[in-house]
Amino acid sequence: MIPAFRPTFTTKSMMAIGKKIRQVLESGQLTLGPHTRIFEQMFANYVGRKDCVAVSSGHAALEAILRAYGIKNREVIVPTNTNFATAAAIIESGGRIRFADGDIELSASEVERLINTNTAGVIVVHIGGIVGSSMMKIREICDRANIFLLEDASHAHGSELFGTKAGALGHAAAFSMFATKVITSGEGGCVVTNDEDLLKTVRMLRDQGKDPSSGQHILEGGSWRMSEIHAIIGASQLSQIDRFISRRRQILRRYGELLKAAHPHLSLVAGSKVSLPSGYKCIVRVNESVSTAELKQRIAEDKQICLGSGVYDIPLHVQPVFKMWSGQDTFPEAIQFCSNHLCLPIWSHMKDEEVDRVSDYILDVTFRAAKK
Repeated sequence: MIPAFRPTFTTKSMMAIGKKIRQVLESGQLTLGPHTRIFEQMFANYVGRKDCVAVSSGHAALEAILRAYGIKNREVIVPTNTNFATAAAIIESGGRIRFADGDIELSASEVERLINTNTAGVIVVHIGGIVGSSMMKIREICDRANIFLLEDASHAHGSELFGTKAGALGHAAAFSMFATKVITSGEGGCVVTNDEDLLKTVRMLRDQGKDPSSGQHILEGGSWRMSEIHAIIGASQLSQIDRFISRRRQILRRYGELLKAAHPHLSLVAGSKVSLPSGYKCIVRVNESVSTAELKQRIAEDKQICLGSGVYDIPLHVQPVFKMWSGQDTFPEAIQFCSNHLCLPIWSHMKDEEVDRVSDYILDVTFRAAKK
């Protein structure tokens, strides 16, 4: 069976990582040491931001930013089609969720519709590593309303819009460094921004709200530090990111060419001339002529390939933990998209023959499902 994902570590990189980890273990400084700072500087430079704060997860990155903005009892607009952490971080920071409709991206018109006097900010999610073309318009809307625009860039390491990297398009951004991402530290996350006050606050929040000058706990923070070992792995991966992304984009193009034969049953969700994806996910829309549920069932029974998790299979407003925040909206775009897409296997060292095998199989099973 072809898996949905495999992490990419070369023999050379593993040896270098192992050597540095041994040095850290021998030093006894396992957290908030020089390797964390090296990783932070590398990541900030890559994204094109003033600085970066490394934390324990993408979830922690989101919560730290929202706490730093002080959203207590105020609304934050967030797509219903996103990961649990994006919305959960709002609640954990004392804010109120205002769900927005949309499929692969949040529209500027939806943001304008939802903004009110109690709106603190907007979270835009770069789903699957695709930065929506509406991003610049949403930034203008947020600036005009004097509210923050936060990028959930957990899927978007290296994604670009008009030549600007994801993470440098909003007022601040949160990245995940989880094991499945384009680059990983195993576990971890990053906060990037040009806002020095925000950076200072986030650094305190990740260390239990401790003021570095007095040692006193002055903020309600958490234990959100990235370990030195995770920072070493993250820096190694970051040094290879251009190669990883180049290969992922090649794979996306190959899938696109091979799946054209499935028209009109399947269509690849890709970027554009102005929006370059990271290739984190290979998202395929399934036309209503084919039952997506049946297609997934056939694929699971055949056991020839393993599909990646959807983006996302169940929108948040129908998840039990978030139902109280759904209001009267029905979110038809999110429901439609979540119910009618697949994510095909993709990773940075995937071979052409593996891409071809997946494509051939998907074409076969799709046509069999369509003829039923």
